Amino acid sequence: NDVTDYYTQHPTGTKYKITDIRMKSGYKNNGNASYSGTINGNVNVNLSFAKVKSITYFNVNFRMKSGVYTNAYSSYTCATKVGRVYPGDVIRLQKVYSNGVAQLVCPWSDSSGSYNRTVYCKISELKFKATKYIQAYSGVNGSTCGRVYPNDVVTVCEIYSSGWMKAICPWTGGVNKTIYLKCSSIY
Repeated sequence: NDVTDYYTQHPTGTKYKITDIRMKSGYKNNGNASYSGTINGNVNVNLSFAKVKSITYFNVNFRMKSGVYTNAYSSYTCATKVGRVYPGDVIRLQKVYSNGVAQLVCPWSDSSGSYNRTVYCKISELKFKATKYIQAYSGVNGSTCGRVYPNDVVTVCEIYSSGWMKAICPWTGGVNKTIYLKCSSIY
């Protein structure tokens, strides 16, 4: 009990059980919650731990009109789904996390009327419907390469702290094209 390493020889037939596995702060258990068995020769139980990557974020402040239903979660871990963002909802993005999640304010309704609610969405699931022409670029600070048309549904790929977005847009000829947009010009 309460050891970081254990080795003792026990007779064949001895039953063992390892429970209450706790990690040091900043680590996670990659293995089982407990281990048990019977000793019938050499038994070697090695617990597997990994350092937890810290989640960072940067602030953003821009709006977009949702183009599709998007799952909404209660936190940046996306562990608990709380509903969906609806197509046509005008959402305001506030933070972008290093795990590919965005914090946003979404218009939600309840029995007493409308109100805004902070939720979290996976960036890979976000799509917006263009409300106007938006200049498209070949890269961050790149040359112009065309524009997004009103009512195009654009897939968000990545949002950068510099205020740019990598996206996929329907393009002339029935193809999808990877483009870059200034976040401030979206809505």
